[in-house]
Amino acid sequence: MRLALSPRTIATMAASDRRFANSWKRMSSRCALPSREDLFGVEMNGGVAAKIIHTRKFLNWSAWWYITPSFSSTVFARPAIHITVFVYLAMGNLVFFLHVLKHTTAYGVGLDGMDAKLLTFVMASYMTTLINRYYVATREKAAGFFRGTTSFVDSIMTVIDSESPRANETLISLHNAANAMGYYAFALASAKTKFRLSKEDIAGIFEDRDLDSEYLLSTGEKKETVSILRRGMIQTLHQEWQREDGCCRSLDAHRWEGLLQHLQTMSGSAMSLISCLSSNKLPFAYVQLVSWGTYTTSFQVTYSLFVEYALHVSESEDEKGLNIPLTCGIDSICGTGFYIMFNLAQAGALYFLFGALELYRCMGDIWESGLVLKNYLGVVDSVCGPLLPTNFPPRNLNQMKSKKRHLP
Repeated sequence: MRLALSPRTIATMAASDRRFANSWKRMSSRCALPSREDLFGVEMNGGVAAKIIHTRKFLNWSAWWYITPSFSSTVFARPAIHITVFVYLAMGNLVFFLHVLKHTTAYGVGLDGMDAKLLTFVMASYMTTLINRYYVATREKAAGFFRGTTSFVDSIMTVIDSESPRANETLISLHNAANAMGYYAFALASAKTKFRLSKEDIAGIFEDRDLDSEYLLSTGEKKETVSILRRGMIQTLHQEWQREDGCCRSLDAHRWEGLLQHLQTMSGSAMSLISCLSSNKLPFAYVQLVSWGTYTTSFQVTYSLFVEYALHVSESEDEKGLNIPLTCGIDSICGTGFYIMFNLAQAGALYFLFGALELYRCMGDIWESGLVLKNYLGVVDSVCGPLLPTNFPPRNLNQMKSKKRHLP
């Protein structure tokens, strides 16, 4: 038997459902869980690179290793580190139970304390060196190029006569050369990442800016291309200074020396920038020694600690026999609870040590997401932008005054 509902009843039920849905939506919005960004203070740029956006929230949760999705931008992203920690703990536990079951009572060499101190000193120095090399060799080189380019652009704006018929052509030539120099330097700097450009793409950097790529790349020397661009810019400015109808007639010897210095700074910084990632790599012998020493010393310390723990268990034998962990409950006399905490403490120490070695890989992959390179190229366009005829001459402060405040 089917239950027949009147149209009025159906309409009333539908209205009730809508009210319930709206009420649920309002309640959900009030009780919604905070997003990962709101909770941890970390923002994922492009979904791949982590960025701290709220320092206090980040510091509150920084001890939580899964602070980013899939461990992005952390040393825990590679499975190898987890496998290594597991192998070391498995070795330590195997040694522990073998000594306990064999009733070993003789103490070992006891070098774990000295090894731990040595390892702490080495890893602290290693991490400090990595961070310093990253900031000095990579970020400072990029910042040096931007400073040099900005100084050159600022100097050009004070000597170019915007009323000259040759101003537009000169500005475009200078803009294309400076812009190409920046793009070329960053293209070579990222040559060892997945964003490396082919020879055709590198040639396109110059061709797209109406520059002869065949001539600029003819020497085969990467840094010589930057020198050719610099000399071309000097020739252009000098010719405009000497021409009767040139757009740089206001130049004098003092300003000319200043322009040359800014050009030298810009080109020198571009040459240095080309090798910023390769220079960030520390000497092979140093990195290999630190890696070998960390793994070897960690093995010695892990072995010694588990042996000493096993000796303690063997010596605590009573009339009921050995109190072997995992043979009883956590709160029992066999020490299962302490055994679990001991393993967790060892895992934390091993993660820290092997995570410090992973910093080298993380520093080498700073451009792998593409966000850093994209940001730097955007800065190149921004710094060179004032040389475009559409942006020249720049407005003075009187021209920048708000029009809304001066309306009648």
